Amino acid sequence: MAKRVREFASAIQRCVNKIAKKPEEALRVADQVERQKERVDDLYENARQLLAEETTVDVGVEILTSHLFNAIEMVLTAARTFAIR
Repeated sequence: MAKRVREFASAIQRCVNKIAKKPEEALRVADQVERQKERVDDLYENARQLLAEETTVDVGVEILTSHLFNAIEMVLTAARTFAIR
């Protein structure tokens, strides 16, 4: 999931870099950004579901894992917010 967030941020950077010089190409890259975000969202939901279904994991591990997932999601949200501005 973290790898997909990094790919998402890289796609945003490519899009921002192309906006002024090549707007048509920036739109193409923006489509890639949206696809990356959808992949990360899917991974996030799947990971949450798997964590919820796991019964042998220590409660402390569940809490830390949940915080990790939240942190990754916050990075994704912050990157997307930056891209929108």
